[in-house]
Amino acid sequence: MNVTKKEPRLSVCFTGHRRISPSEMTETLQNLEAKILELCDKGYRYFFVGGALGFDTIAAIALAHVASQLKTRIHTVLCLPCAEQTKLWNENEKRTYELLLPFYEAHILISDNYNSECMRLRNYYMVAHSSYCIAYMTHYGGGTANTVNYAKKKGLRLFNAAVMSEIN
Repeated sequence: MNVTKKEPRLSVCFTGHRRISPSEMTETLQNLEAKILELCDKGYRYFFVGGALGFDTIAAIALAHVASQLKTRIHTVLCLPCAEQTKLWNENEKRTYELLLPFYEAHILISDNYNSECMRLRNYYMVAHSSYCIAYMTHYGGGTANTVNYAKKKGLRLFNAAVMSEIN
């Protein structure tokens, strides 16, 4: 799969907070699976995931569940901000990440090393290759809000999985 040029317009990216309370995780996963299935029914087949903790991990798990249910193939792309993204993660977080790696059809690496721009550039790359953005945003601030604003500016349709509604 060639992901160096713009993907088909029926592509989805994910952005969200790294910290999601354990009490919200199961419901968020179920709601996200339902939304992904809905988008697949509308022809969306390409999904860009940032590979971070929190919502990115939930999105990857939801995509894996949905892929196992569909008769049509979906394409998942892991967009890493830097090669050392998991460097400060605990062993359980690293294990979950490594279990999900084979699920991705392609891997995009924004930077070999961490720098002050790599997270933002990763998010902008995913937005640039998508027409729909699913966010998990419970407060307005940080990288998630920045990515949502950029997606709005670029004309993407937006959905907030934290409140299960479209973002205008």
